[in-house]
Amino acid sequence: MTPFRLTMRSGVAALALAAALGLAPAATVAQEEGDAPAMADVVENSWAEIEGFTAAQSEAAERRAEMLLEDMDAALARLKARADASAAEAGESARENWDAAIERLGVLRQAAAEQSDALGDASGDAWSETKQGFRHAASAFANAFDAAQDEVTEDDGR
Repeated sequence: MTPFRLTMRSGVAALALAAALGLAPAATVAQEEGDAPAMADVVENSWAEIEGFTAAQSEAAERRAEMLLEDMDAALARLKARADASAAEAGESARENWDAAIERLGVLRQAAAEQSDALGDASGDAWSETKQGFRHAASAFANAFDAAQDEVTEDDGR
């Protein structure tokens, strides 16, 4: 990994670069649950930016994808916290379902991270296919996340 890539992985550097490039995270870590958009919308907004990048801009596309992964992490943390807070009141079956959904979300998030890494390494010949791979992985996470969030909300009565 190049020193540039290592530097860009730090949160401060990534945010500074995002601001310089005019990019903004689709959701913020500080957002409250009620204010957070559906994850499918977050992914589509990010995809609208990533789709426009060329193979020559692969590192910028990877950085934008990493910002989306940070949004995914924050949303997943909020979902886990909500499930944990509701565990005492939820039935055992509901809690088992939530745990299974959260575990599956971790697997889907990892798949999206692998596709994000591929964006930075993609050549011109594989660029469109690599971008689509990221989109599909991120969308799979988003769809599963939105379904899990709906289930937790339904089961905990909020």
